[in-house]
Amino acid sequence: MAGGDFWTDKNKAQEIVREYNELKKAGGGVNYDGGDAVITIFSGAGGDDAEDFTGMLLEMYRKFFARKGWNGGILNQNQNDHGGFRSVTVEINGKDVYGTLKNESGVHRLVRISPFNAQKKRQTSFSMVEVIPKLPPTDRHLTFRRASLRLRLRNPAGRAGRTSISARPRCASHIFPPSFQSTSRLNAVLRKTRKRGFR
Repeated sequence: MAGGDFWTDKNKAQEIVREYNELKKAGGGVNYDGGDAVITIFSGAGGDDAEDFTGMLLEMYRKFFARKGWNGGILNQNQNDHGGFRSVTVEINGKDVYGTLKNESGVHRLVRISPFNAQKKRQTSFSMVEVIPKLPPTDRHLTFRRASLRLRLRNPAGRAGRTSISARPRCASHIFPPSFQSTSRLNAVLRKTRKRGFR
């Protein structure tokens, strides 16, 4: 769903989102409503307007989290040079977080006069919100051979695609066989970043 071509066919994309939400509702009989959550916002069709809309949604959610007394932080972000986001993932901790936010999952639409259009035309923008429960520790484990795991460190791109100037990379991707990947912002201590990525 985070792929750049996911929104090319809007009807197909919305059908996949509906199916995904139905599967998530079916679950495995475990209720996570009282626990923490991870929320990811993906920009869809609409270019700069969609990325700006994703930033607006993030700010709206942040104010709501503060009002509820929840806390958390950004796990991963892909920000453009206008202050918008191509995608952003936030971890939220507090009482009844997942139960409160789970119905936010789905495609959100904004229709407005575009501030990015010189002719001031009306623009429709789409962003998709994905809310998943933060799973508690379990005694069930997956086993991978160390040789099959890869850690990729990178700096996020800045203006005009230039790499941000930094003493060290700020994002870490943990790639698991055959096709799993987790991404997290780098902590000052690489060990903590690696632990978060595996979690």
